[in-house]
Amino acid sequence: MALYDRSQAQAPIHRQPSPPAPISGYQNAREAPLQPGDLGYIAQRQAKNWPPSDAGIKYIFFGSLAVAPAITYFYYQYRKEHMDRVRLQMLKEAQERYKAGGAR
Repeated sequence: MALYDRSQAQAPIHRQPSPPAPISGYQNAREAPLQPGDLGYIAQRQAKNWPPSDAGIKYIFFGSLAVAPAITYFYYQYRKEHMDRVRLQMLKEAQERYKAGGAR
């Protein structure tokens, strides 16, 4: 009596390989990770955007030039009014001291 009879053996079952597990860190699970050849395209895109645009700096510079006279005027106008009030207050105090008994 044979322990193993080949005539009763079944043919092996061939299964399709399961899809690979999604890679963490990618937005789309079907998106393939970057290949070494893709780095050239990324470098070209970065070189195309270099040097960075100076538009923001230009807007700030020209905006400052446009606004500077108004800011300067209002600052010095406020300072003039403030110093006039201080000067008049000092004169009033001096007059009160003079009327009260002379300058000491």
